[in-house]
Amino acid sequence: MNLPAVNCLSLKQQMLIQLQAAIGLYRERYILDKDAIASHLTEKNVPLSAELMTVAGISLQRFQGSTGILYRSSVALKLAALWHLPALEIATELAAYLCASVDDAQGKVGLQNLTIQVIPPGFIDFQLTDAEIARWLQLLVSGELSQSQGVPNYSLPITDYPLPISCPQPLSSLSKVQYIHARCCSLLRLGHRENLIQLNDSLALMLVYPEPIPWLTADGQLQLVHPAERRLIALLLELLDELGGMNQPKWVKRAFDASQAFETFYSECRIFGEVKTQTPHLAQARLGLVGVTRSILKLLLQDRLGILAPIEL
Repeated sequence: MNLPAVNCLSLKQQMLIQLQAAIGLYRERYILDKDAIASHLTEKNVPLSAELMTVAGISLQRFQGSTGILYRSSVALKLAALWHLPALEIATELAAYLCASVDDAQGKVGLQNLTIQVIPPGFIDFQLTDAEIARWLQLLVSGELSQSQGVPNYSLPITDYPLPISCPQPLSSLSKVQYIHARCCSLLRLGHRENLIQLNDSLALMLVYPEPIPWLTADGQLQLVHPAERRLIALLLELLDELGGMNQPKWVKRAFDASQAFETFYSECRIFGEVKTQTPHLAQARLGLVGVTRSILKLLLQDRLGILAPIEL
């Protein structure tokens, strides 16, 4: 999977890399060389391979709550059992390294705008701020997620009007996903004609204006606060986290889940009409979310499932 050129890793992957780096720094601080590491672990009757497997097998559990998107690591609890050190102490030290790395990343490629917190007895929580969610949405809407090989982007009969959100007849799961992809394309073209956004062309459908999309309010809060908007954002970011380890049946299910979440979003969150007139920035942010949905559905259809992602129906 090729994410936008400015960033090739998902949120979860970046957190795992930084967490592994923090563990390495922590070990260097207390155990300075390989011989000392081996001696330390031998004294504790811990095989070196066990420690390495623990570090390599770090995982993050993802939560979606009232406070937003949160990832939790229990690696300090596992390392405490190996190192015979208090889990809370290990978690606190790791969190300090992580906070420093996030501060160093400001203005660079990498994780930014995270809140990192230690929770007894030794959990490390990564909380995505609204600014970080906005940054990721902008990354996803401003560049193609993948350049498909061997899957042409056919155009079916053209319509100048947005398609009705309710499908005219029962569709298979994949047909439904294709329908929603084409629906997203139709909405983006309508937004372009209504001068809310500008697209680079009628085929690629990449948003080039406004740059960036006004995801945040003047006081730095995410504009997309409706439960249906939050649910769709969480599901799309979760899909990116899962893509590397999913098999084909799960791709189909997750793509269908995203399509259903988009239908709920569009039925409950208006873009045009009064919203466009009275709150144009909100309309632009919602069109941005349409663009993100389109990009991820295209990735799933063409690159993962090898089928057409139609831009029109």
